[in-house]
Amino acid sequence: MLNKGDLPFIKKISVIDCNQPRLIHKSKFGIIIDPDHKFEVVTRNIPEEIKEKIVQAIKDSPIVKPFVKKLIKYP
Repeated sequence: MLNKGDLPFIKKISVIDCNQPRLIHKSKFGIIIDPDHKFEVVTRNIPEEIKEKIVQAIKDSPIVKPFVKKLIKYP
């Protein structure tokens, strides 16, 4: 769970679902995002501590397939 102050772009308490990681190329966003809402793909500076927690949660997940876990190259 992330609190509002954990990342500058988080405006409310949020949950990262580490059981369903998906790599989505920015050119494919239009397929999964509501076209009536504008969006902009930007790179964010995410603290290493949060990245480590996300990666560990994905690796610890019993739902994420092993081949997906192997794709994670961090650090």
